[in-house]
Amino acid sequence: MTIKVLQFICPTGYYGAERWITALVKSLDQKQVESHLCITLEDDSATDIVRHCEDYCHAVHTIDMSSKFDLRVVSKLVTILREKQIDIIHTHGYKSDIIGIIAGKIAGIKTVCTPHGFENTKELKLRAYMWLGGKTFNHFDVVCPLSPQIELDLLQLYRV
Repeated sequence: MTIKVLQFICPTGYYGAERWITALVKSLDQKQVESHLCITLEDDSATDIVRHCEDYCHAVHTIDMSSKFDLRVVSKLVTILREKQIDIIHTHGYKSDIIGIIAGKIAGIKTVCTPHGFENTKELKLRAYMWLGGKTFNHFDVVCPLSPQIELDLLQLYRV
């Protein structure tokens, strides 16, 4: 039996999380896991992750965003999850965690989140995303931190 997993990210370039997704989809046994990649398109920053992942993914899905936080993306993501009969959504990043947990719960599928780290910033918008993203952690079926320090942060800052 093949499990269908959708990796979901709102990319800002080809940095740590995007590289981690690439390594993950490359390492999965394609006979056991059908990998899908779904990215939001806010600008041209998504092309690198698509280029690196497309040979290892069953499909690459894109969703246009009209603003930095377009809630219409949730319904578009739910449509993809249902049409492709995705079993698990795996989110990466504050924005994708927020959108992904809502879409995953509406679609009735398992949800996994990988926090890639927490920034110490004074920028109000980013702090708001971090706060809201942190509120989603306890609603995921599984939270997979990338390091012992991130795990400690999850326990202390977000009580996961």
